[in-house]
Amino acid sequence: MDAAFALEVLDKAPYVTVSMTRPDGSPYGLPLSLARTDEKTFYFHCALEGDKLDCIAHSPTVFLSAVTKCAPTVGPKDGSFTLQYKSATAVGKAEIVTAGRTFSDSE
Repeated sequence: MDAAFALEVLDKAPYVTVSMTRPDGSPYGLPLSLARTDEKTFYFHCALEGDKLDCIAHSPTVFLSAVTKCAPTVGPKDGSFTLQYKSATAVGKAEIVTAGRTFSDSE
């Protein structure tokens, strides 16, 4: 699928799972709400200290995963099961932003 498809999924997902690496090398992932300003820039909120900031300081590479339109389907004749969905992933570098834009419902 193309970038436009991925951006649509990322925009419509109720949350996006952001995965990082902790300083001890273990994985760290959590569901977050993202704000997007363009095709390559996403923002998420975090506290002034904690796991997310520790992970970014250790290794700024992050992985995003989003899923929408999730609907289970059971085959009418054989009872087989499948899941219909749209998904998208992205990899990038996280940066700590201490001052910047404020987003409103009008944007």
